[in-house]
Amino acid sequence: MEHSTIAAIATAPGAGGIAVVRLSGPESYAVAAKVFHPANPDKRVEEAKGYTALFGHFMEGEEAFDEGVALFFRAPHSYTGEDVVELSCHGGSAVARRLVESCIAAGAAPAAPGEYTRRAFLNGKLGLTQAEAVMDLIRAIRARRAEMNVPHSKKAKIYISTSHVDTFKLSVEFMQKLAGASEVEVEDGIEIDGAVCIVTDAAKIYIPMGDLVDFEAERARLNKELASAQKQLDGINAKLSNENFVSKAPAQVVDAQREAARKLNEKIAMLNDSLSKIANA
Repeated sequence: MEHSTIAAIATAPGAGGIAVVRLSGPESYAVAAKVFHPANPDKRVEEAKGYTALFGHFMEGEEAFDEGVALFFRAPHSYTGEDVVELSCHGGSAVARRLVESCIAAGAAPAAPGEYTRRAFLNGKLGLTQAEAVMDLIRAIRARRAEMNVPHSKKAKIYISTSHVDTFKLSVEFMQKLAGASEVEVEDGIEIDGAVCIVTDAAKIYIPMGDLVDFEAERARLNKELASAQKQLDGINAKLSNENFVSKAPAQVVDAQREAARKLNEKIAMLNDSLSKIANA
């Protein structure tokens, strides 16, 4: 296990309703105790059991600057295999950055990009490919929930459609805890009508959140993502149709562009499929 305790914002940047700052390492609980004060004075962060949550206030010195929820995971039963505390504050980059800065002032080190996945891999919790795929999925779900202002406390069943069934089934417990799911079902070829759909490189995720989600806003988001993907594909196709580019560029560059075009075509097909699934929602 690593000797340092790290902190970083674990949710995608933006103006979502919830932001999560994650601590991982041997001093996670000690750092959390300095920046998070439970609303119930009888509760102590240092004594919190794994897979439990506390409501309270986030502190910078003696000043409370936000309120939220702390989720606790005891080693080795966490995503990284270490003690982990997830601090869910109100969305907005300023609040989340202030919380990270408070954690660093309390003794944590800033996490390097991909550090949580690396620790999970080194601690034998996940294989490298599995860790990357699972983290991509969790980040995508949490980002989408934040965009839709769905708090972590509101759970929804998650359906994962993927050809990598075994990879994701090994991590169901992690996904359920970290992605705010009541249940996780993993199968190849699942299709759920009327559900919010999230697309990653390895899977399609369906979340039937019903009245928790503004489906008009979801359709607008999918159309915006579709337009962006199509614009990228048009740019790549323009390069590939240019004989000078194809003949003069290094072969690996041309091959990379063709592979990017292939992935974008797949993404566009999946986005169009997702739009059709919620057309009558």
